[in-house]
Amino acid sequence: MDGLQDRLLLAHMGRTRQIDAEAVIATATSVFARLGYEATSFSELEASTGLLSRSLRLAYGSKEELYQHTLDYWYEWWQRQFPDDDRGIMALERFFVRVIEVSARDRKTYAGCPILMSAATLPELNRKTRTKVLRVMGLIGGFVREHCEHAAAAGELGSGLQADSAAAAIEVAWVGLRMAGLQGAAAADLKRLAAGTFAAVRRVSDNAGD
Repeated sequence: MDGLQDRLLLAHMGRTRQIDAEAVIATATSVFARLGYEATSFSELEASTGLLSRSLRLAYGSKEELYQHTLDYWYEWWQRQFPDDDRGIMALERFFVRVIEVSARDRKTYAGCPILMSAATLPELNRKTRTKVLRVMGLIGGFVREHCEHAAAAGELGSGLQADSAAAAIEVAWVGLRMAGLQGAAAADLKRLAAGTFAAVRRVSDNAGD
């Protein structure tokens, strides 16, 4: 983030206001997460970050380059929601609840997902951006599978195939919950949906071993 901080300071030279590069990326991430890539304009980013579009362009280049930075930030934010010692299916459920609660407190910042909301635009993005989107999706999917495999090894689920199936079900539930949250679903309803998903995953896994 240091290089971005330097470019922001250079772009904002002559002004007395302090610029926090991470805060700018966090805000831009929230804009892409709510509106999607296509609907996000530099005017919207300017209004949300408080920076002139000229400063944003000098610091980050094009809108697509800025979007690439938000993808990295999104994955890092995802990872930070898990304590190092928290593993398994219950850890994933606790993660879902944390995200629901954070989103309920600040829908403008945390509702939506920069990948989900931009999926329709993916074919139109350049190769580097498409590759980064797919990489982040793969990292998140691998992260979920890792937790399901840990759950299987701990006896929470079952065989490796069951862990893969559980991971697929959880990823689908994640998409549904994020989209429902973006549409304004109540936190209590989202928590019930999440609890039902994880209960079903455990039942399906248990029944599969009968």
